[in-house]
Amino acid sequence: MWRATVLTLFPEIFPGPLGCSLAGEALTRGVWSLETKQIRDHGLGRHHTVDDAPMGGGP
Repeated sequence: MWRATVLTLFPEIFPGPLGCSLAGEALTRGVWSLETKQIRDHGLGRHHTVDDAPMGGGP
């Protein structure tokens, strides 16, 4: 079986469009599996920050 892992801030949106396609049918049949990982769980600080300071675009 093929397995896909998606790192995301929004795991609730998966499988999304994949669920309405041939890939979704294969997912239902168990041909492959989909796992989502909430990257905020591994963020830094009290608020689990996962982004960085803005770059460019001004003084």
